[in-house]
Amino acid sequence: MKFKKLSSLFLVMTIASSTILTGCSSKGQDSAVDSANDSKGTTELIWYMIGTPQPDQDKVMEEVNKYTAEKIGVTLDLRMVDWGDYGQKMQVITSSGEPFDICFASDYALNAQKGAYLELSDLLESNGKELKETINPLFLEGATINGNLYGIPANKEVGQQLGWAYNKRMAEEAGVLEDMENAKTLEDLEPILEKVKAKFPNLKMPMAAGSGFFPYMPYDYLLGENLPFGIALE
Repeated sequence: MKFKKLSSLFLVMTIASSTILTGCSSKGQDSAVDSANDSKGTTELIWYMIGTPQPDQDKVMEEVNKYTAEKIGVTLDLRMVDWGDYGQKMQVITSSGEPFDICFASDYALNAQKGAYLELSDLLESNGKELKETINPLFLEGATINGNLYGIPANKEVGQQLGWAYNKRMAEEAGVLEDMENAKTLEDLEPILEKVKAKFPNLKMPMAAGSGFFPYMPYDYLLGENLPFGIALE
């Protein structure tokens, strides 16, 4: 069977998406899926993912594959490519026509327009109804290229949880550790910070307000390498 390579945008890999993402290939070549069926009828999917390769990855994937083989007849050949090398590696793979089945689509729009990915809209309708119900519809709409869907976005940007970052030792010394664990609003922080100020009168900034934190206090971001804090807006 002829096929195009398939991508999963922003890393979504669930059991439901596994069934959707099988049967992909590059132009003029046999499918990676077609050539990877074993005697037990299990299909192996080649999956490229961005990230630092982990020392126990093979052990983890061995257990994962036992589960997926039993549940859906699929095993995964997970190929991790480090952060700095992933973009170039995938450019070479897509340009050469090397077969693969799933990838993290770092250049999703560009590769979709080049025809590197399988068009998924019909497959999502026929085989991915549960997946479609799970993903925020705005994400699916945003992932369409000229009205077609070539990758599956993840819901990871939908759910966010904010919290307070503080020094546990200093909180213990100021006697506010339990108070910090129960603080829910900015108003809850006011009496806590008063106690911290009394204990550490020379402490100029008890809350971080840099990259990775929301500047609740009147500070602006200082973004860049080794600049994790803010400056007063005065």
